[in-house]
Amino acid sequence: MRTGIIQSTLCRAYRFFRHHGGYGVHSPYAYHLITQVIGERRGYYAYDDIELVRKQLAQQGEWHRDLTAKEGKLLFRLANFAGARKVVQLGSNDGLAALYLTYHSREARCVVVEPEPERARNASKVYERWGRGAIELREGDYIKQTALLKIDKIDLFVVDPANSTSDVMVATEIALSRFHDQTLLVVEHLRDNMRSMTYWEWLIKRSEPTVTIDLCTIGIAVFNRKLHKRNYKIYF
Repeated sequence: MRTGIIQSTLCRAYRFFRHHGGYGVHSPYAYHLITQVIGERRGYYAYDDIELVRKQLAQQGEWHRDLTAKEGKLLFRLANFAGARKVVQLGSNDGLAALYLTYHSREARCVVVEPEPERARNASKVYERWGRGAIELREGDYIKQTALLKIDKIDLFVVDPANSTSDVMVATEIALSRFHDQTLLVVEHLRDNMRSMTYWEWLIKRSEPTVTIDLCTIGIAVFNRKLHKRNYKIYF
């Protein structure tokens, strides 16, 4: 874990000078995504609502530290940008992430797959109280549960390779057939351990993602076939 923290700190310092503010990005789509979504500073009502949930959980002695407020807010903006109605999350992040992924629309629905029983129990408590009926939790293996999904098109696919031994690569390959040009894939805990970094390197080398954005702690992949293949490394 400490190695991931050091790597994240170093690459943040480097990328601040390299791509701060979106300079050096020539694709209009990528520039908009970087400056108006990733870099957006405007507040949304959902931020206060969900961070109040975090505060209440902390007061109850349940410390939800997997997802920072900054990362959660980015998930909300990405879901809002994608107009995501059908979201799949592999790895629950103890429950808060799915709230951020569904608060942008009453029509949004999220299926969360969590292979770890304790994490599933923690997430279930959050969903039952604050999920607004928008979140379905499935406890089990990533590969099997992804194959069983009854979703024709996935708008937003969120994976956490760091916290599970399940094969997220195979699960991603299964899900790829349901991606479309507007689908976004988000990788959480990008540099927490070698498993996450191996997954990211595997993903950006594949032919399906066109634009990929490395934010040190989070990775974003775009699957719009009209875009030229390019990998950006951005300060976040």
